Parts: sequence; C-alpha cells; structure tokens
Amino acid sequence: MQATAKNIYCLVLFCLINLHSKAQFQVTKSNKKLGIAYNGKQIVQNSYDSLVGFNSNICMVCVNKPMPSSNKFIRTLVPTLVCSYFNQNGQRLVVKVNDKDTTSCFALSRNALEDLTKLGSLFKVYYNQKKYLVDLNFIQKTFKSYDNVFPLGILNYYIIEKKSNGMSVFGLVDNNEQIIIEPVYANIKLNSYDTTIVACVAGLIGSSADDLFNLKGTKLISFNRHVEFIDKYFSAFKVYQPKEYFIVSNNTTKKETQLKAEKIMPFDSTSVLTLEDEKWFKFNIKNNEKKFYKMYEEN
Repeated sequence: MQATAKNIYCLVLFCLINLHSKAQFQVTKSNKKLGIAYNGKQIVQNSYDSLVGFNSNICMVCVNKPMPSSNKFIRTLVPTLVCSYFNQNGQRLVVKVNDKDTTSCFALSRNALEDLTKLGSLFKVYYNQKKYLVDLNFIQKTFKSYDNVFPLGILNYYIIEKKSNGMSVFGLVDNNEQIIIEPVYANIKLNSYDTTIVACVAGLIGSSADDLFNLKGTKLISFNRHVEFIDKYFSAFKVYQPKEYFIVSNNTTKKETQLKAEKIMPFDSTSVLTLEDEKWFKFNIKNNEKKFYKMYEEN
C-alpha cells in the first residue's frame, strides 16, 4: 500500500532527525538534493529527495517520481517515493524477485520504519506489493513473493502471510522456503519453551480446531478450543461465546481454572499474568491469589 503524503512527510521528518543522531552517517545537500556521507566519506551522491539512516550499517534513500496510481479506476500519475538501500561502503542492495528478475528500487510503505528497525538482524523490502527479507549484510533470505514475511523467533524459520478476498492467512516456511505449515491459519505462534508451533484458526469460516505442530511440520495434536498459549506448566484457551473468558488448564493435573481478563500470558510454574482494565496482575492458579504486577519498568 502506498504511503499518503502526510505519512511520507512524518516519516521523512523522523528519518532526518534519526540520521543526525547517528555518529557515522551525515546528511549532505546540494542544489536541493540530499546525499549521505559515512564517517566523512561521500557514499550516496546528492541526487535524492529523502534519506533514512536506520542503523549503523545501512541507509535508505528515496527519490520522488510520478508513478501510475495503484487504483485501477484512476488512470493518473501520483507522486511516489522510490527507494534504494546502501551500506556504509556505498554498495547498493540488489534483490532477486520473481525467481529470475532483480531490482534495486523499492517502494516506501506506511510501515517502513517498523519493517526497517524491529526485526533485529533482518529487514523487509517492498517490490510490486510483495515483501522480501534481507539481512544487514545485504544477504537475501527470502526469494519467493509473499504478501508479508517475518521471522518466527528462532533461526531459519519464517512466518508467511497470504491475502485473499480481504482475508489474511498464515503459514510457516524454513530457510529453503519449503512449506512447513500451509498458509491456512489465522495466526502462527511459537512455543519458545519447546519450539512447537501453535496454528490458530480463530475467525476463519469453516475452521474450528487449533493445531500444534513440530518444526518438521508434523501435527502433534488438535484442540477444539482457541489456544492462547501453551507452556511447560499450563495451557490457556480463550472462549468467545456466549461471553469471553479464558480457561487455564494445568498440564499435569488437567485441572481447569476460568479467568475473566482482556489478555493472558505465561509466567511461571504456579502463576499466569492477566490484563484487566489496562493493569497487569499475577494470578496464582493454585490458591487463586491475585497481585498487581508491574509489567514494564518506567523510564
């Protein structure tokens, strides 16, 4: 989806401020065009309209070009930011797309900042409304065209998104982009304690069972409840009708406890965390004791 003019302005303003905060990258300007220097050496010439330095190794540069509207009913050209990525040596990122073509020009999306900064050692690039993952050394990690793709949370596995008729479904691929879990689920979640995968169907028409897989794609068990989480000690399920609440089941004794909360998270061998009226509590399953819990330290 193309970024609106307001979103682009806010994004560029943030990025320019961010650039000045980086010791290695410096903005250069000539004839109303911008460029980038790295440690005093010009690596991107002054020929761009906006620039982004989103970590200590890579910058994103964009030029404003008139491009055909993405709306098929509007046959006109609209201002569009077309972007490229450079590393600190001035090397331009080139990505293979469609199994044969390559490109060094990418779209700027509304989520560009999030996609550039929140994946750790990876970042997303956009081409033809599809997304690809690249690492900070410009090594391409995914080559197939996905509506969205992001790391599972463990090395060499990626969650993929497929959109159809306004609905998104998710699946899982490995680092060779072989399908581990078909993209037919509403959500894919990792159980970090044993690296099993919860595949949820909540909200999908004609689906009723959440499934538990291993990383080989073998289905281990199905649940006729929506799985909120499974850890070593408890399994938590969400009931939607006739009213919303959670059921926490002890994995050893199978004893179930009903909890009314907005959100629930695993904590330890005796307790879970619950969110109620924007406040977090630690709820002890054994004795039903509830205490206020400070989720995040204040700055």
